[in-house]
Amino acid sequence: MTVYHRYGMVPRFAIDLSGNQDGTILTAYAAELPDVMDLIARWAPAVQALAAAALGPHPQDGQR
Repeated sequence: MTVYHRYGMVPRFAIDLSGNQDGTILTAYAAELPDVMDLIARWAPAVQALAAAALGPHPQDGQR
């Protein structure tokens, strides 16, 4: 997850979520810092679960 900030324009923040196997980047926008913090708080459980699943064994790799 990467957060970008720009001055003088709304939305002021862009939040990029990357790291999946197909290389796509999902982008969300937020007007102000409290909006960024709310979005991160909402995404955190899903991002953590996906990261943990990515680190675990994969049946297609022959691991159990």
